[in-house]
Amino acid sequence: MQSSQRYITYSVLSFGLWLLLIPAVLSAQGFNWQYSARFPTESPTLFVGVHGAYSPYGQNTTRLQHQEILSSRDTCFCAEFKNARGQEWRIGIMAEQWLEAGNIALFGALQFQYQSETFIAPGDSLKGRIINRPTLVTEYVFEHIAQQVSLEVGAKYKFYPLPLFFALGVSFGYSDTAQRNSRVFERVSALSAGSYNYPERPIPDTKFIIFPWTASATARLGADVPLAKGLYASPALFATWQFRGVRPELYSSSAEIWSRWSLGLHIALLLGL
Repeated sequence: MQSSQRYITYSVLSFGLWLLLIPAVLSAQGFNWQYSARFPTESPTLFVGVHGAYSPYGQNTTRLQHQEILSSRDTCFCAEFKNARGQEWRIGIMAEQWLEAGNIALFGALQFQYQSETFIAPGDSLKGRIINRPTLVTEYVFEHIAQQVSLEVGAKYKFYPLPLFFALGVSFGYSDTAQRNSRVFERVSALSAGSYNYPERPIPDTKFIIFPWTASATARLGADVPLAKGLYASPALFATWQFRGVRPELYSSSAEIWSRWSLGLHIALLLGL
């Protein structure tokens, strides 16, 4: 009788342990992809798909001295651009290769990025010397748009049996439009009185040299959500730190670091091969 009880107890414990271990054996991602326990199928380890991301908030930091040649041939150090806000869109293709450990994957992504930033620096305060003319306060604006292609590689760790994961990646990007898609202009930021239409003053001879290459590091925290057999989505929050070089003047030998960090939402849709 006691031996029968011990056998039953051993069988129950063995079955429970088997239930706990079988998901990790059958699937590297913690998902059981098989149709039936009677007809097991090999779990895929390579997944490919598409991904996209949006960042509504990007903070830029650099040090760009804007200079102008006055009519008197003197040089005016008119403004210094230091900080900017921006946003970003990303879209591309992605692949994840899960290792034998079961909760670690290596990934790569080829993506297109659209970034826009606006720097604003205080300008001049010009008092009107004619009665009923307002006092003008101006500001300088530096607008920049980068359309670049980047390649990202990294690793992903899954907190099995939870669907949560943490990923780190590094990427290198190139933009052949970084120099062309930028402009500097002066505009009126405040009027003391009156209502006048003052147009923007474009500054065509600004000589900022923006380097085309960027280097970035990205951290993601998200979850893998199974949608169908061999198909899952990976929504995540991300933070990216990006660095680019820029020279304030055409003939300046010193370069400044243009750093940019952004927060946003990333989502990937991956299918097993």
